[in-house]
Amino acid sequence: IICQTSRMRKLTATLCLTLAVLLFCAQANAKDYTIEEFLNGYRSGDMILKRVMEGDVAQMGHAFVSVNGFLKNQNKDLIYCPPNEKTFTGDKYIEIIRSYVGNNETLLKRKISNTSMLLLFALRKKYPC
Repeated sequence: IICQTSRMRKLTATLCLTLAVLLFCAQANAKDYTIEEFLNGYRSGDMILKRVMEGDVAQMGHAFVSVNGFLKNQNKDLIYCPPNEKTFTGDKYIEIIRSYVGNNETLLKRKISNTSMLLLFALRKKYPC
């Protein structure tokens, strides 16, 4: 049991450090933009831009799925609760963000430097636990 506890602490520390580095790198390289600009860029962008945006958002979504898996194994509360542990593609994640924001002018005008927290809030709203 002591080995497992020590191993779990190391795994948790590694997971947290990795997530912190990824978020720091994303923030360091990102330019602030409004949520409306993000959604308009996706809607009016060419196929290459759309695929890049979908890939970025899908990676964020898959990271949240991994965190949920870790939390579930630790018998902790999940960060959101999709039906049947469902995963999504990038375009579906963007649709979830679009649905979350809706026509809320306050949210649309909010500046962000990456969409990770926006996606998390959208997932938590659509799939509460």
